[in-house]
Amino acid sequence: MSSLAEALSSGRVEVIVVCNCCTDDTAAIAATFPGVQVLSLPVASKVAALNAGDDIASKWPRVYLDADVDLPSVSLRQTLERLSEPYGPLCARPTFTYDTAGATKSVEAYYRARDKMLGTRSAMWGAGIYAVNQRGHERLGSFPEIINDDLLIDRLFIGHEKQIVDGHPVRVRTPRNSRALLATLGRTYRGNAEQSGGATSTTVKQLVMTIRGLGSARDAAIYAAFALVGRGISFVSSGWGTDFTSRQPASSGLRSQPGVFGRR
Repeated sequence: MSSLAEALSSGRVEVIVVCNCCTDDTAAIAATFPGVQVLSLPVASKVAALNAGDDIASKWPRVYLDADVDLPSVSLRQTLERLSEPYGPLCARPTFTYDTAGATKSVEAYYRARDKMLGTRSAMWGAGIYAVNQRGHERLGSFPEIINDDLLIDRLFIGHEKQIVDGHPVRVRTPRNSRALLATLGRTYRGNAEQSGGATSTTVKQLVMTIRGLGSARDAAIYAAFALVGRGISFVSSGWGTDFTSRQPASSGLRSQPGVFGRR
């Protein structure tokens, strides 16, 4: 939140933190930042959080941000400026980098392989952040009852209507251990299945293309193993599958569900 102090003080950006059934002191911490609006929901639903934030947001464009993503003010500004252009895209997000500090070797290997795959660099999903302008939001309407909202956004817009904004990347904190990663993957694959987004030959081809030697081959094998187990978990598990290992300690930041940002 401290990285957004300049944007908040300008009065041109509104920040809404929606705590959906939080069990920590997220709401109290968020409320200490001047200009931040805090909502607390009694239900643990990301979709409910997104819609609740939208209901009170008044500015455009809007950025939707997950709790495990660090958003520098320059990335926010670049994304909002791109979406404010008269003939620009309807949807956009900044570039991102994975933060695997403190993660196990196997988790690091998984994300090294994933980082090299084209899909993660060209789609709206997977970065924990995306933004739409008012015209884009009119196409969306309200968020339906789905798990993977970022996949929905990616499929809602085509080609020139969405863009990755080059510049300062956001930092995505990854799960820190295998158990947390598998819980995340199980939820992700359940969400993909909701939107008929199961395994494709394209994904396999992209993974094979990451192999450049023994090290990358090992990373690809570990990625494939996690993917296979994660898909198996998706068939037998339920619930959100929250990964708390990637959340910041309450003393150093916020542990919340999505924030909704808007600029006039």
